[in-house]
Amino acid sequence: MSFSGTRGDRIFYHRAILLCRDAAAHFLIEYPQSISRQMNAFVGPLVESLKPAAGCVASPESAPNAN
Repeated sequence: MSFSGTRGDRIFYHRAILLCRDAAAHFLIEYPQSISRQMNAFVGPLVESLKPAAGCVASPESAPNAN
């Protein structure tokens, strides 16, 4: 799941993913619009790098039943 937008003269980008074993990972980055061109080269690879570790099977779509 990703969200992005602007707040005043700042750009923000929030990305979250589900991992295995009921875990999640996310990052939030915020920067001035004046450096957006430079940050585009950084944000793309950062998004691509956010993934479960090797050998980790993705979490199921729905949460398990509570016991």
